Amino acid sequence: MRKNFKDILNGKKFSKPTVRAHQKSPGLLVHKKKTDQTHMVMAFRAYSAGDKRVPALSVLSEILGKGASSRLFTRLRDEMGACYYVYAEHDEYTDHGVFIISTGVNVSRTQEVTRVLLEECGKLSKIPVSSEELQKAKEHHIGHLYLNLETTDSMAEFYANQEVTTGKLKRPKELEKAVRMVTAKDVMKVAKDIFRNDKLNLAIVGDISDPKAIAKTLLFK
Repeated sequence: MRKNFKDILNGKKFSKPTVRAHQKSPGLLVHKKKTDQTHMVMAFRAYSAGDKRVPALSVLSEILGKGASSRLFTRLRDEMGACYYVYAEHDEYTDHGVFIISTGVNVSRTQEVTRVLLEECGKLSKIPVSSEELQKAKEHHIGHLYLNLETTDSMAEFYANQEVTTGKLKRPKELEKAVRMVTAKDVMKVAKDIFRNDKLNLAIVGDISDPKAIAKTLLFK
């Protein structure tokens, strides 16, 4: 370690290029491949680490696609029987972030599922969530927050990520407090902000015969 890294601080430092978004319309990338199912990732430009809206985004993620009682799991798997898996998550970096929905579906139902994903996202930007659903999402998120910090390694990673991305450290209790303060109005406001055509992207791996048909579906109305 000393031999290989002793001069690491003596080199020239480079600042990170600023991320600039120039997207104006939905983006679609299709990789045609013969598979038993279509793998889809719908992604939206979101928030950087430290943004005050991240707690609300976390709650939105829980409501939409975390667990068997989430809206997407209930709609796509339980009601429609159209997907093999579906979940939502978000990642934050120094000056940008992303909200992601991942799912695996029957090839013949790709376009239908694309439409439903947009429909469920759109609902969150127009209709406030109930107090019961909001509270359930908060408790689920907070429970996983502490569950994921049970080991020394996970706790070290928790603080290291904060130091690297924001330079400010928050204890788990502070994050819990921020999540508990999220309102239904906060969730709807975040949904309106990220679920837009100029932040919408979809990547697909599967045996897609008509990408143009999916492109026509990929649009918030």
